Amino acid sequence: MNKKLTPRYVIIGLVLLWAVYSLWPTVQLQTLSEAEVETMREEGSYGALESKSIKQGLDLKGGMY
Repeated sequence: MNKKLTPRYVIIGLVLLWAVYSLWPTVQLQTLSEAEVETMREEGSYGALESKSIKQGLDLKGGMY
């Protein structure tokens, strides 16, 4: 049972880094103020950020099916 745990730690670390990298656009989008949203829309960068973020379903928005 003396297996090296280093490969497991590397894989876990890589998965965690990928998860943070994937969720970062969603976090940025959710924390923007209305003024920042307007500024980004004028610059044209809001659409790119919105397309990279995770879309919320009706259950998370409080809607009905």
